[in-house]
Amino acid sequence: MKLTSSTVDEQTGRLALTSDDGVLTFELRACNSGVVMKRTRHRFPAGLLVHEVYLPSVESLVQWCEQDHLRFDYPLLLATLRRDGSDLFLPRE
Repeated sequence: MKLTSSTVDEQTGRLALTSDDGVLTFELRACNSGVVMKRTRHRFPAGLLVHEVYLPSVESLVQWCEQDHLRFDYPLLLATLRRDGSDLFLPRE
């Protein structure tokens, strides 16, 4: 099972997750009306695949995680993304 490392900055509303093999990374940042998520997948030796998506609600984050086909290869990473990413939708002081 592939593990994950994460970095959370609650003051700025940012979250970074990286798979231990370095193939998959997620960068999330809170904005006024939701969260912007950037997903980067290194495809050795072919190149780099980057997706960036705006998520207006926790439900949209959960739905996105449930539909991402990499949830089978990186179950811990996607579970952490759902759990920690949901916290970014909470109001910050």
